[in-house]
Formats: sequence, structure tokens, C-alpha cells
Amino acid sequence: MAFYKTLHPEFDGKTERYIDDALFENLKVMAKKIVNDMTFLGIVFSSTLEVRTGKSTFASQIGECYTSLMKELHGIELPWGINNLVFRPVDLIYRSLEMPQYSCIICDEWENPKYWTELYDSLSQFFQKHGIKNQFVLILTPNFFKLPDTIAINRSVFAVDIRFGDDFERGFFKFYGFQKKKMLYLLGKKKQDYNAVKEDFRGRFVKGYGGLNTEEYIKKKIEDLERFKGDRFKKLRYVDKYGTPPELIRKLYLSLLKNKGITQKEIADVLGVEQTTISEWVLGNFSLS
Repeated sequence: MAFYKTLHPEFDGKTERYIDDALFENLKVMAKKIVNDMTFLGIVFSSTLEVRTGKSTFASQIGECYTSLMKELHGIELPWGINNLVFRPVDLIYRSLEMPQYSCIICDEWENPKYWTELYDSLSQFFQKHGIKNQFVLILTPNFFKLPDTIAINRSVFAVDIRFGDDFERGFFKFYGFQKKKMLYLLGKKKQDYNAVKEDFRGRFVKGYGGLNTEEYIKKKIEDLERFKGDRFKKLRYVDKYGTPPELIRKLYLSLLKNKGITQKEIADVLGVEQTTISEWVLGNFSLS
């Protein structure tokens, strides 16, 4: 597969890809060095609007180009397709185990209030336990400044701001290398100012998921949303059936169940809810969110 380093109006998203020249050279350096027992993390965010700016499109093109470079530079043929994509931070751990050494894995945005906590926990586990696999990971996040400094500064090697042009035109990015990314986080976080530091370079990208079937991507995204709805349904189904059970559970636990040594986890398993939900109910916090 050819990667052109100049923009071709004839780009059809099927046979050839456009990749910005400066971006290509940076990916080439990482592809060269990753075999020297390295693991690379890149952050893809958006400063102009948190959603629908093209982060997934851009990240897939990076992943496809990197995978192609690994074959060109080292003769290492790596898989590239929908399985290189996960939608939940926790799935990054399991996918890392499944994928070969040096693979690229993209962690797409996850629309869930627990996103930031799970992202931090998952990345911490990834680097502690799976860094030996020397993989290239891209994290898509709605807000760079919400990341903990251990990830934004210490772990990631670059960050890319995907932004709209005039009239919400897609296809624009700013690239921050290690030092510029660090200074952007330190100087810009307090005021949420993405103009606090000038980027290393800026460029364009074109439409088309790099090497990923659009219909398959959308299907996977919908499946994940359904999975999230299913998780929430499990938490609510007992409520739907019995009305408002939290106060009932609280009374049962404090009076009878607790005296018989039944744990909160056992109660949670029976009701099909999370153990933390039972803990909140016992404390008298009955919010279902």
C-alpha cells in the first residue's frame, strides 16, 4: 500500500492514502525505534469541539500508516483492522494480550461518566504489565487537560489536536512533540487555553477510515453503546420490577443479612447490580446514576 506525502484530490479512501509529510516522518521514527524495547503512547484530542471533529478518522490513518511502516522497515507484518480498535479503556488490557508485539491499538472515546477513572487505571496497568509487548497505543480523549499528568506528561510521547477549520470543515490538526505537549499541559491547563503553546507543526488529513471498513466501525460502535445500555439495564432492572428497593435493601442488610454474614458482593450478584451500588444503598445514597 502506498502512502503519498502530498495531497491528492483523487484520494478515494480505498487504495492510496494521504499522510502529511511531517507527520509521516515522525511516525517513521517511532516505527524505527519501537523494536529497541520501546512502547509509545499518543494522545488525540480536540480543542474546538469535543466530538465529531474526526479524531477516529485521523487515528485510524496513523495506525494504518504505522503498520505499513513496520513491514517496510523491519519486515514485520502486523494485523490491521477493526480488532485493533477498542471502545473502553479496560478492553485495552485484554486486546493488548491478544495482539502481537509492536501492534498499534486505538482506544476510542467512551461515552461514560467513569471514562477518566477507568482510562487512568487501565493505562497504569497497561504500562506496568504489558509494556514488554512494545505496542503503539493511541488514546482518543475529549479533553487533553483532564488527563492526569502521569499520562499527559510522563507516559505519552506526542499529542495531536484535531480541530475544525472555518464553517466546521474537518481535516485539520496540530502536532505537539514531547516537549511542546508537556508545556501545553503545564501552561494551558489552568485556563483551558489550547493556544498557550505553539505546536511543532500543523497539517491536514483527509476523509476515510484508514484500513477500516466504515460500516464495520459503525457496527462496533453501536454494539458498544448497546453494551453500555445493557450494563445500565442490569443496574435498573430490579428497580423496575420492585419499584424503589434501595431502602428495602438497606433495612435487610442492616438487620438480617449483615447478622448472617452475607456480603455486599453476594447481594449485588443476586440483584444483578454492582457491589458499589449496594454500598451506596447501605449508606443511604439512592441515586441510580
